[in-house]
Order: sequence, then structure tokens, then C-alpha cells
Amino acid sequence: MTKESESAESIESMDTEDGDGNYVQDNGKFQSVNKLLNYIPYAEALSKEADYYLQKIQENLTKAILSRNIQLATAAYTKSINSYIHQFGFRMTKEQHVAFIKLYFELLTMEECPLNVVGTFCQTYCLLLKKPHLLTRDDITVPWRPLYMTLERCVWKRKYTLSLAASKGLETHIKSAILSSNKYFGDNTLTEVTETFKPLICPSTCKMVHCLDMLKLFLPYFNPENVPEFNKFLEFMLEIYNCWNNNPTWEWNMISLLGNCSWHMIGKFDWLPHLPVMYSRLMKQLCLPVYFKGLQNTPVEQSTKSFDAASAARFIVGTLGNQPDAIKNLKNFLETVETYYNPLNMGRWSGPLATLLNEMVSIFTTRLKRERYSVSETRHWWVSIPANRRLTDEDIDEFVQMTSELVLDFYVDVASGGFILKNLACIRPQKIIPAVMSKYESMVETVTEPKKYLITMRWVTIVLLPLVSVRQQEDGYDSRGMVIPFALSLLPTITCNDMQKTLSALGVIHGLFNLIPLVDCSSLAETLEDENERNVCTETSCLEDFCLQFLDSILALVESKSHENTRSIDHRASNAGVNLEDLSLEKLLWAVCHRLGVQASTKIFKSLAKKIVGFAFSKILETDVSGRLYASILQAFAAARPDIILPKLLPKLCSSIESLIADDILNEEELDKFLLFHILILSSIVETTGTELMKYRKELESVLKSLLKLNGKKPYIFVSNLLQRLLNSLVYFYPIENRISEADFDDPNYLAIQDWGLMMEKSKIHVKWHIPSKEELIWAKDIFLQVFTEFSAKYEGIERLTQKDETINKNLLKDLHILIALVDGLQPLLPFWDNKPFKAFEDVQIDFTPLEYDFGLPMVDVKVPETGQNIKEKYFEIYCGIKTYLDKFKDDDTEVYIQLIKGMDNLVFNNIEPDRRMAIPMVKNLRHNLQNTLNPKRKSTRGNLVARVFEFHLKRLRLSMTRTWSKSHMLIMEKLFELSVNRYARIRITAQSRFCRMVDTVGGIITREITGLLIDKLKDGVPHDEYKGVLYTILTCKNSPLLNNSWSQLCHLWVALLHSPFSEKNSIIKCMDTIRKLLSQSFMYFPLEDQVSLKAIEYAKNLVSPSQIETWGLLKGLQNGIENREAFDKMISDLLASPENGLNHWRQQVLCCNMLSVLIVEEKAMPRKMVEYFYDCLISSSVDVRTTALHTISWVTIMCKRKMDSVEVDTQTGLKIKEGESIHSVLQYKSNPSEEGIHCGKLEVEDTKGKNLSKFYVHKMYYGYVTLPPILKIKLPVEDYTDLSGQTESAKVILDVAMRYFKNPDFVSKLFEFFTQEEKGGKSCGNKRTRLFISLTRNNGPEALKLVLKAIAPLTKDKDQWKQRCAADVISGIIYGLKLWDDECIVEFWTELCPMLNDCLDSVTQETLSYWSESMKIPTSNRDPNMMRFFIELMKERWFTSLQSVESTSVDAYKNMNFFDNTVANLHWRGAELYHWVFASVQKYFIETPIPYVNVRDQLGRLIGDIFEWAAEQPVTFETQVSPKFDPFVNTLFESLGNLIPEAAKYMANEKDSEDNSEARKLLLRFKSVLELVVSLCWDSETSVDPVLYRFIPLCCHFESYDADPELKSLAAVTLSGFSRILILPKSIDLVLDQVELASTSTSWKSRLCVVEFLKVFALNNTNIFASSEKFSNRVMDFVLSLLSDRKIEVRESASKLLSGFLHSLIIQKPMELLETFQRQAKIFSRKLQVAWKKTPRGCLSSEEIDTGHSAVLGLCAFVDTYPYDVPQFLPNILITLSTHLHDPQPIPITLRKCLSNFRRTHHDNWAVHKTKFSEDQLCILTDIFVSPCYYA
Repeated sequence: MTKESESAESIESMDTEDGDGNYVQDNGKFQSVNKLLNYIPYAEALSKEADYYLQKIQENLTKAILSRNIQLATAAYTKSINSYIHQFGFRMTKEQHVAFIKLYFELLTMEECPLNVVGTFCQTYCLLLKKPHLLTRDDITVPWRPLYMTLERCVWKRKYTLSLAASKGLETHIKSAILSSNKYFGDNTLTEVTETFKPLICPSTCKMVHCLDMLKLFLPYFNPENVPEFNKFLEFMLEIYNCWNNNPTWEWNMISLLGNCSWHMIGKFDWLPHLPVMYSRLMKQLCLPVYFKGLQNTPVEQSTKSFDAASAARFIVGTLGNQPDAIKNLKNFLETVETYYNPLNMGRWSGPLATLLNEMVSIFTTRLKRERYSVSETRHWWVSIPANRRLTDEDIDEFVQMTSELVLDFYVDVASGGFILKNLACIRPQKIIPAVMSKYESMVETVTEPKKYLITMRWVTIVLLPLVSVRQQEDGYDSRGMVIPFALSLLPTITCNDMQKTLSALGVIHGLFNLIPLVDCSSLAETLEDENERNVCTETSCLEDFCLQFLDSILALVESKSHENTRSIDHRASNAGVNLEDLSLEKLLWAVCHRLGVQASTKIFKSLAKKIVGFAFSKILETDVSGRLYASILQAFAAARPDIILPKLLPKLCSSIESLIADDILNEEELDKFLLFHILILSSIVETTGTELMKYRKELESVLKSLLKLNGKKPYIFVSNLLQRLLNSLVYFYPIENRISEADFDDPNYLAIQDWGLMMEKSKIHVKWHIPSKEELIWAKDIFLQVFTEFSAKYEGIERLTQKDETINKNLLKDLHILIALVDGLQPLLPFWDNKPFKAFEDVQIDFTPLEYDFGLPMVDVKVPETGQNIKEKYFEIYCGIKTYLDKFKDDDTEVYIQLIKGMDNLVFNNIEPDRRMAIPMVKNLRHNLQNTLNPKRKSTRGNLVARVFEFHLKRLRLSMTRTWSKSHMLIMEKLFELSVNRYARIRITAQSRFCRMVDTVGGIITREITGLLIDKLKDGVPHDEYKGVLYTILTCKNSPLLNNSWSQLCHLWVALLHSPFSEKNSIIKCMDTIRKLLSQSFMYFPLEDQVSLKAIEYAKNLVSPSQIETWGLLKGLQNGIENREAFDKMISDLLASPENGLNHWRQQVLCCNMLSVLIVEEKAMPRKMVEYFYDCLISSSVDVRTTALHTISWVTIMCKRKMDSVEVDTQTGLKIKEGESIHSVLQYKSNPSEEGIHCGKLEVEDTKGKNLSKFYVHKMYYGYVTLPPILKIKLPVEDYTDLSGQTESAKVILDVAMRYFKNPDFVSKLFEFFTQEEKGGKSCGNKRTRLFISLTRNNGPEALKLVLKAIAPLTKDKDQWKQRCAADVISGIIYGLKLWDDECIVEFWTELCPMLNDCLDSVTQETLSYWSESMKIPTSNRDPNMMRFFIELMKERWFTSLQSVESTSVDAYKNMNFFDNTVANLHWRGAELYHWVFASVQKYFIETPIPYVNVRDQLGRLIGDIFEWAAEQPVTFETQVSPKFDPFVNTLFESLGNLIPEAAKYMANEKDSEDNSEARKLLLRFKSVLELVVSLCWDSETSVDPVLYRFIPLCCHFESYDADPELKSLAAVTLSGFSRILILPKSIDLVLDQVELASTSTSWKSRLCVVEFLKVFALNNTNIFASSEKFSNRVMDFVLSLLSDRKIEVRESASKLLSGFLHSLIIQKPMELLETFQRQAKIFSRKLQVAWKKTPRGCLSSEEIDTGHSAVLGLCAFVDTYPYDVPQFLPNILITLSTHLHDPQPIPITLRKCLSNFRRTHHDNWAVHKTKFSEDQLCILTDIFVSPCYYA
């Protein structure tokens, strides 16, 4: 029975399709509905079902929240909301929609929300906001701060208690919720967000990354009222970026922020002044292989992210729009990186470049879709693009031209470039399609480029839709004339010799068959007026021949694919002999042939049917490979047109099979190949329309009766497939056709070419379905019962057998195959036998009964005959009996066990999808290919829409099979679990996968029921195989019982696992290690009792009427809080008691320690015994136990740190600032406090509101750089550390236990004994040790450190590296923890610590220097430097003392300078006084007495570089000068280096040790010191390099080739390399060019050559900046021309390459004028040469004249080299001009031959295309040049 669903109002309140997405806005009752559901055949019942479903969700969700049942009921109905929206769309009123959003916003932001459901709530919240056109900001406003607090509560504050995996998942979900909310932020959000995060801005601190990420999330981009304020803030951020532009750590975070601003605020901000710099930054981040003289960027890039192509693309596309300069900058950028798209230039930049291009085109398409194809402005209310900033046609043309050239010229594959060409072809088909087809045709003609041929074929695949669908009337272009010739060209590629090419060709043909009706309409050609259409119409006469040739090709391919047994073994697997390639080929052949059958007219199909059916009876194919391939082809034709195929084939097959089956072959394993082949074909073709199969009922029943007697392996597998497919065809809904058009293909007046590539709107399609009739269902029932009764009767009472039964053993596998096929075939009619829920469902007042789905099927009840028993229940009894029999007598038959497992699994998870039904869902990428990504009104083909409707039906069918998890399900799981611990690995693996599938489907509820099963197998005495099986079962489950369970069950399971019989076998050790990692990385604590905020309860009540709530009465929540607390306490007590109960194995101890560590949370007080346990573990004999304990205690002491009294200070009105001072000046570090003494550097408070606070330190170094936060929370020092009042219970225990243990001498001595042991392998514990002593110092004060300091004292003078490391960690931690000590304690502490620290630093060796260096960064990190004055002054004193003796020894000076540098670097902007003092102290070492030691000079350069980092112009105003001025210092340096070059020349001329060289040596040392400083500023500093530094370029160029001093030579090269990589701002370019020009006038040709090499790299890194101004361009051109005229040939040749790069990057803005200049000079030189030849035979010219001519030739060669992969119009004339100079004086001929050779090499691949740009005469001349003359000529 078939039905055509044509009802347009099956779901009430439908509105018309608006052409954008699946869902449409409704003008009446509902927000939107899923329109595709209207075409499901039972659509009439969906309206009532949806109403009931939504009502049920509202009621039960309200009940769940009112009863405070969050983790079970609320989470379950949250998933129901997701399911409802996915099925029905937003079929709810606006009020209901808003109510759901408010509820879930409150649920995910309330403090009581359990962490394990926050992600679920976020997903639902995002889904509710997925369609922003349904709600505007007038309907709902979302506050931003609760979302920020949620992110902070769930992620930032949980960074110690949550594992990395859990934290990362939560962070992703919450950030998605924030981004979804951004459109609905309130009007004051911008002000509030900037006030909150501006105080965090400080470019030199790590907090900048966090600040930028938060700004990216919370800035309200979509509120037009904020534009002026937003632009002001954006200018400020760009000022910061321009100041700190030397690869800051936060660079990609900033680019990502700017990308969001550009994309979401198109046309609101003027980006043009910033574009050159931004493109230069993007160029720099690509890490292109351009280095100064091969010196790679040795320092590792510091950015926290890799290349973020999406952010870069958003920024680029957002800046476009009616701005020629924006397009020009993009063009410059793409031209510069063009050659790196070449496959020959592969490297780490290739991936980012391809991704950037793909993202850029995709985002450009999205923007164009919004601007030109959006139905209405109100639909995208959040997008507001000014009319004068929209994309113009010129912008679109330029963009398409630029991007397409990169893909086409360099053959960017689809694998890396994605759907670039598809998007571009939708935008401008007239440009892309001819280019793609031209490339393809050129590749068809050659056989030497197979890879390029495949690439071009894939290009055509992704542009098929525009190729076929564009029309002259609508798109101004018609490419249909290319389709049939292209299709014919594919036929030769279908061959068994190259499967990659064959599969690609079949993919293309599949796409074509989806888009083209295969109808011969050539007879209508004369009726058409358009000549192009007339030609296409005439060409359709070839379609029948094409189809027949195609069928011949694939049949030949199938015949050639055969499987030959190389070993005489029994192939047990059903896919024996079939490799992945053959499986892919089988699926693709079916898809192609199905589309061929569906799209062909009856005439063409009959021709195909005749050939394909004839093949079935004329050939015999083996059934492993070729037979399967042919059967899939035949099945595709039978599914497409059963009315033609079945009459020709099925009766003959049935009679043939019956005639060949005789009694003597029933038990044979190897049957006649002809019989086997026909059984295979029959089993395939029955998967077709059930209505047609009904016509052959008699034949099928007869042949089935005969086939069921066969006992061979292959026959009964084929018969089981036949049974399943036959029943599927009879009982399932499915579309019976999915043509591209609903027209009659057999109508003689049907003009098929008009429907080529036809796109349809969802409101206009009609779907024809197969709807099972009652006759079909009854026949299916009869077949089922007849076979079931026969086969099931054999196994009645099998479990009671006491001995083997050979008959059963022989037929058991066959019978299981048949029985499983029966139940798989009739799944829709076989309900589960028990819906009695678990106890977990019974105890709550929520309705967990499943939704009843109505499919409109006739009622057919299928039960066991006579008894009336449920079929699935009977099946389960049979399976249980068979399992019992196997366990007794045949436990080694793995095949039977595996079939048994499959059968049990199918009782729960119904196999509802037939093997093959629709072609389009099978190929995921094809669906995207067949969609118009630009125009939503022409988005999908009809076949695509039909496939999506079918998918919706299948989704509903899956949901209908889902029932409440019952006790019967548990019985099945028990049996599967028994098989999961079987002694055979293959059985275990199969059963575990099915068992865990059930566990993962249901979730935490089922894990509570199976825990007992797991515990039983963890006891002593369990066989090894069962023990291993249960461990793998625990690990295989994604929803592991170890993680998601009730607290009582977790208690039993964890303790049982801990006490399980450990084994030293590798498999067990690996399992236990994985379990330990699983617990420590993925366990997420969930509350012992659910709590709900009052606001959430209020919002929940809004979902239902008050009268409904009254009828419910008082809802009781889950009474499990007390039980959970008891279970939690018992778990901890049992784990703590484990060592006393014989837990001696060190692996068990480590696991116990890990288990306890994940149970430590802020919500639950820690028992004293638990804390003591971890402290005892610190001195355990096991290294792993100690490591785990140290890690745990280090974060527990931070999590439960001492609560300090605090006071909030209003920074606007509550601070006392003296006259003449400011926040910046007060917060500066004071080296020598005078009157205020130790209080110097503190902020003074006006009113402390009764608190004992008058002055305080500001420890966070980022505070004050821009501003202070409005309210500053200041913690007060602790007066009495023994007073624990006001602390949490956990904190009291931790503080008390810590004090007791660290006052125990035995514990401290033992602890330090282990701390000082050598660490072998693994990661260092240093960071954990430091954290431990930070917390100890902060929480317990001086008293707890007395024994610690005594223990450290012996280590301070010991030079053993492990003792030194221990001392470094402990001392740095103690110093950092002094934050909240009072001033007197700090003074007393430093009195004791300073001598010890001095001893430590004196004992530092080369091995421990780097470790101490890192440790010395800790004390001043994020600490007010004034509080750390003692430490800073100590480092300062040591440094200054060692500096005085630097001329005699370098070791101490280098060491102390290193420590001091790390200290100074952490002062950031607050070290002005110290910076000036240091600079004054070391200035003489740069000017007067240079340091002779390399390491000291290097470290001194780093130190002064850190100071001068703050000399750059900052975006904020400092009242104090932070760093010394740079200009005077550089001037002084140049004065001191005045005679450097002459003295260096003397030094090179004289002996090095000569007294005459003493002054030169000083000057050279001085210059080396300067270069070390410059290198530090170029490579290490993140601020913009001061332009005055470029004054060193001439000197560096001179000494880059200074062979007399290799160190100086290397330093000069590294300095130039640093200069060349720096991003220069436009305002500084003139100064740089002045210095470069000065260097180019050097008398040394090597210096001039060095200038050229420097400029190559420098210009590339700043291409867009140079190209942004004609002034810069002209200066560069003049400069290059002067170098091109240099007397030294090496300089000229290098300058030619430089000019080529400038031309390629479009830096030269008037290249044609320059070309004319070179041509004119070349002509002048030719005339001079002719005149000279006339005078003398040898034609002598002066060297100057030859050099002039050589310069002109090099200039012309530069133009040739500029286009390595293209031939512009003017290039042929240049080549001909150059050919006339081949016989000029040297070195001109050599230069020309190099140039012409390079041209030939780079243009060889595409010479067939390139040569069309030349005339015949030009080609003759080039041929004479390129082809070498014969030796004998």
C-alpha cells in the first residue's frame, strides 16, 4: 500500500516556508514548528501527540523542581525537552518559550546546581536560544553577571577539585551558554563589563589572557546603543596592542577578540587605519619560512594558542564592505602568501593557510547570505549592517577572483581546502565553473599527473550543484552544456586497476544522478528558442547510451573483483575475504545504481533491466566479493523499480533455486556455486517495496520452505538475511521514491532539462510512502509464526538436558541466525514484555512512563501460539536455555555465544533501520554538496528533503522503541554480564560492548542496579578471566559505575575494587592504572542532597497553572540525604581503614590515596582521620603514594585555606592620596623608605568602618595599570594563628593537623629526607612542594615554620642538586606565603632567613642554576614589591656586589644577575625607582668598561632589556617615569662607538694580541654588550621596539661579515634577524628606511649585500604596511633601484630577487612604469652595444656601461620571476626582449639563462595552458632557446 501525503495542515498553526532552515516562524499560536514532519504519513496524529508531550514535560519538570529532584527527574525531563525540540521544533507559545529560558537560566546559574548536571542544563539552554529570530531583546533580557559567576564557580574556583577532563567539558558548555546569551544582554552590560575587566588589563601579566577571553565572551556586540562607547573601548584595546606588538603571550586572544568585534559589528568601527598592521600580524603568525640568512626564529613563539583561522577569517571578512582599501589590503596579503599554497612548499604553515582560506570563504558566504538573501530584516534583528558598508558587486568579484585563483592555480585539495570552490561557485558560478571545468579537461588530456586529475575530479564533485542548476535567466550563466560531455569522460576511469580513481569517479556520478533526470528529451529540442538549451536538449539523446555503457563498466568491474581462498580454512566471519575497499565499493555501487534506477525514465530503465537481469542467469560469481557487489547492484535496481525488476527476476530465481535443492545436498557445507549465487541474489532483491512482494507470495513461501532445510554455513546466513529483509519490507514505513522532480518522466512532453539541479522548498514537496497494509502485516506475522514455531520447538527444555545432543550441536548456530533474523525483521510488532520500572523510578512522584507513539498501523497482535506469551519473553527464555546448555556442554563454541549475545542485545535495542533504503543519508558529505549554501530558498533538492523526512521518521521509531528500564531489562543485563566475564576473550569483548551500550544508554540509574554484579566478581577466589573481564567492563562503559552511581553503591564498589585480588600480570596492572586515572581525571562530585533556589521554584511554577499545583498537594522530595551522608562517611571510613585490613600492596595504597583525594570537596567537611592519613602518606615508603599525597595536600590546603577577616575599600572615594601623588606613584616600589619605613608603598584608607586597617598592600600587579576595581577587598593580617574561630569545619581540621604534624620533629625530618631523594623518571614534585609550603606559611603562620627552617639549614650549604632543589622549592614557597603576615613577623622572619638564603645562593651549582632561577621568580610573582622589599634588596645587594668583581670572575656575577633579573621582571610597571638605579649602576659597562665575559654580557643585556621594556610609549598615562629614557642612552652609546669601524679595521689588520688593538678590543666588547641588549629587546621583550634602535642597522650590516670576531659576527646576524621579524608601525617606517638607506651607502659590498638580505625578510613581515602608502612604496622602489645599479654583481643579483618579491607582494604600486624604465634602459644598452660592435669586432664597452645594461636585464628578469605560476599579458614580450640579450657581454648571458631556466621549470606543469598566451612566432623563439642544439647538428 502506498500513500502520497499531501496534507498542508496536518500540524495546526503551520505557516508558510520562509526558506531559511528547517523551522519557520508562526504568526499564530506557536513560535515555530518542524515543517518536515508534515510529510510523514501519520502527520494527523502528531498535533495531539505534541500537545500531550509538551504538557507532560511541563508538569513533570515542575514536579521535579518542586520536589527538589534535580539529578534524576529534572535531568531526565531536561533531555525530554531536547527530544521535543528536535522532533517538533519550537512548537510552543512565546510565553512558554520565555518561561523555559528563564527556568534553565536560573537552574544553571544557581549556586545549588550540581556540577554533574550543569553541562546538561547548558545544552538545553543553548538549544532554547538556538533560533534568535524567535525572540528579541524586547521579549527577554539576560543578565551577564550570573553567567560569569557560574563560570567562576564551576571552573575557576574548581580548578583544584575538578579533573582536567571534567573541567574542560564544563567550561565548554558554560561558554556556549554565554555566547548564546550575548544577543540578549541588557543595555548597561558594556559599562558593567568594562568596569569589571578593565582593572585586570596589564599586558605584561598572565591575567591578560583571562581578561581578553572574558571580554570576548561578555562584550555586548549586538546592542546598537553601545556603539560609541564600544568604539572608544576598542580604540583603547588597539592602543594596547600597538604598544605590545612583539609576539605577546596573549596575541591570539586579542586577535580572537578583535575578530568577534569585526564580525559582529560590521560597519560600526573604522578598521581601515589598522588594517595594514593587522594583516602584518596575521602574516607573522603563519610562521612562514622566511628568515634572515637562514636564521630561524630560535626562541619559541610564546602565544598561548596556535593559528586561529576562524578568528582571523572573521576579522578579515568583517572589515570588508564598500571599501576599496580593505580589498586592497586583503589582496596584498593573499598575493604575499600565494606561493606557500603550492604543494611543493609544504610545511607547518600549509595547514593554517588552507584552513584560513576555507574559513574565510565560508564566513564571506554567510555574510553575503545575510545581506542579500535574508527574507526580512526582522529575521536577523541582531544584525545591523549600515547600507553604505554592505558588500558591493565589485567587492564580491574581487574576493571570488582572489580566493579562487589560489585554489585553482595550486590545486588545493578538498581534503585541506574544504568546500571553498562550492561556496565560490554558488556566489559567482560564471567565474568558477568554467575555470574548474577547464582545469579538469586539461588533466583528462594528460596521464602524467594522476594526483592532480583526482583533485580536479573532486573539485567538480563539490561544484556539481551550481554546475547543473545555474540558469541564464536567473544567474546570467548556463553551464548545463558541460554536464553530459563531462559524464562521458568519467567512464574510462571506472577500472579495477586504480580503485582510488574508480571510487572518486563513482562519487561524481552519484552526485550527477542525484541532480539529473535521466530522460531523453531530444525530441523537444526544436520547441526551444534558446540555442544553449536546444543543444543541451539534443545531447540528452546520449543518456541511454551513457547509462548502458556505465552499467557495462561496473559489471566488468564487478566481474574482475573475486575472492580466492589461499588457505583451506573455514571462514567463520560473514565478511570473510572482503576488505574495506570492497565494502566501500559495495556501498557506493548500491548508492549510484539506486539513483540511476530512481532517476531514469521507464524506457532507459527497461534497457538497463534487460542487461542486469540477463547477467544474473548468464554468469556465476563467487559470493564473497564479486557476488556481493552484483547483488547490491541488483538490489538497488529492485528497490528503485520493483515493478520492472521483480517480474523479470523473482519467479525465475525461485524456480531455479527449488529445482537445484535436493535431499542429498541439505547438509553440505559447500553448495553448487550457481545455487549459492542465486540464493544470494534472492536474499538481496526482497528488500524492496512490500506491496510488490505481495504479488509473489506463493513463490516466496515455497522457496523459503525449501531454503530453510539447508544446513550449510553460507546458505543459512543468506536465508536469514532473506527472512529479515522480507519482513522489513512488509512491516516498515519508508519512501518509495526520491526523484529530483515529481513530474512524470515518461510524459513525451516532459522537458527534463528544466529540472536539472532543481531546488525545492519544503512547503512544495510531496512524499510517496510505503505504508504497511493489513494484508502485508498478516503475511509477515504468518511467516514469522510459522518459522518461529518450527525452530523454537527444538529448544524447549534445553536447559534441563543432562548430556550433549549432537543434533542440537550441529544446528544450533543456524537456528540462532534464523531466530535472530525473525525478531529483527518484525521489530515494530514485537513489544517488550515488561514495563515495570526499577525501584529508583517507583520512589518518586514523577511520571517516567514512556510516551506512546502513534504510527497509524493496523492492529496486528503477534504472540506465541497456544500460550499467548509475549514473543520477546519467549525469546529470552530460549536464549537462557541455550546459554545454560552451552555452559554445560559446549562452552568453547564462540560463534554460538556471539550470536546469543547479539540476540539478547536485539531484545533491548531494536534493529529498526533496514540495511539499505535511501541513498543520500549514506554519504554525509554528499548532502552538503547537494545544498545551496547561499540562497536558503534554493537550499535542497527534493531527494535530499525526502531523505531528511525519512530520517525524522526513523528517529521517532527509535524513540518509540525506548521503554522505561524495567526488571526484565535487568535480567538480560545479568546474562550479558555473565558472558562479559567469560574465559574466551572474543566472547568477553563482544558481550562487554553490548552490556556497556545498555549502561551508557540509560545512565546513572542502571549503574545502581548492576553494581552488585560487579562487586561479586571483585571478591577473592574469583577466576582470573572473570576478574579481568569485570575490570574491562568497568573501563569500557563511558557511563562508568565508578563515576555515575548512588553514593551507597559507590561506597561498596570502590571498597570492593580496592580490596580485589590484585595481580602482577601486565593486563591487570594496566587495567588498575587506567581505573586510577579514570577516577582522578573524570570523577565529578555530586551533592549528597539536592537543593533548588527559590527563584527556580518560582519559574517552574510558571510552566503550569496554579490550579494544577494545588491538585498535586505537597510534593515530597527524595528522602536520600541522610542515606547519602551515611554512605559517604562509610566510604571514607572504609577507605581509611583499608591499611588496617591488610591493604599492603603499594598499588592498592596508591589507588586508595587517589580515591580519597577525589572525595575532598568544599561542600563536605573532611574528617580528621582523613587529613592525618594524607600527612602519614607524605612519609610513606612508596614513591607513588608520597607523590599522590603531596599533590592532594598541596591543593587541599589551598581549597580549605584559612578564612581571613577582610574589609572592602571603595577605590573611588575611600583612598587617601597625597597632593602631587597618584595611584601609580604610590604603588611604585620604594627601595629606600624614609619616614614611613616598612609601611612605605601601601595605600592609605580614609574610613575603615571599625576595622583595624589604615594602610594596605596591593598584591595583584595588574591592579592600577589601567585602574583599580571600584571595590577592593582587602584581607587583614592574622593576629593569632591559634584562633580557629570563624573557620569552616574542614579548615579547622586541616589547620590543626598541619600545625601538629609540622611541630613534630620526627615527621619533619622524615619528610625532608624523602624530599631530598633523587627523582628518577616522571615529573618533578617541585611545584607541589612549593604549593604546600605556601599554604603552610599563609595558614599556620611563623610557629609552623620553626622546624622547617631548622630542617632547611643543613641543606643551604650542601651542593647536592636534589637537596638544593628541595631548598629552592621550600624557601620560595615560604617567602610567597608571607602575604598576610603582620609587619613585625615579616621583619623577624627575614632576619632569620636572609643568612640562610645567602648560603643557599652561594651553594648554587651549574646543575641547579636553572632550577633556582625559576624558583626566584616565585616570591615576587603577583606580590606587592614593597612587601617583598627584604627579598628584592637581598637580590639587589648580591647582584651589585658581584658586579663589582665582574672583571675577575664571571660565575658569581652571572648567577646573581640571573636571580636579580628574574626578580626585577616581576615588578612590571611598579619598579620605576629600582629600574633607574639599576640602569645608573650598569651604564658604565656599556660605555666605559665593557665586561669581557660572554655569559655576563648576555645576562646584563636581558636585565636592561627587561627594564627598557617599559620605555615604550604606554596606552595609559604614568605620572612617574617607569623606565629610563631610551633616546639619550642610545645617543651616548653612539658617541662611545664613534671610532668602531676604523678600529675594527685595524683589529682585523693587526695581530689580535697586539697592544695596538687594545682600544679596538674595548670598542668591540662595548659593541657586543650593546648588541646583547638589542637582541634582548628584539627577541624577549613584548613591547614595540623603539625605532631609535634601528640606528644600529648600519653597524650590524657592516659587522655581519666581520670574520675577525666570530662572536660579534653571530651577534650582528642574530640582531638583524630580530630586527627583520619585528612588526613596525607606519609612523616609524621612515626612520627605519633612513637607516637602511644609510647602510646601503656603505663602502663594503658585503654590507650592502647584507642590507638587501635584511630588507627581503623585513619587507615580507611588513608587506601590508609598506603597500599601504605610496610614499613608502616609492622610497622602497628608489632604494631597490639604487641597489640594482650597484657595481658589485652579487648585490645586483640579490637586489633583483628583492625586486621580484616586492612586485609579487604588490609593494611596488606602479609596476608598469618601472617595467617601461627597464625596457628603455635595455634598448639604450642594445644600441650602445650595436654601435660598439660596428666600431670593433669584439664590441668592447666599459664595465660601467655593462653594469648598467646588466641592471636593466636584472630588472626585466625580476618581472619574469614575479610570476612563477602564471603568464600575464605583458610577460611574453619581456621574454622575447630578454632573448635578444643572450649574446651580450658577460655576466648578462649567465643571468638570462638562469632566469629562463627558472621560467621553464616553474611553468612546466601547466605549459599547455600557459603557451596559449604566446603567439606562434614567440613560441618558436622560446623553443629555440629552451631546446639545446644537437651535438651533431
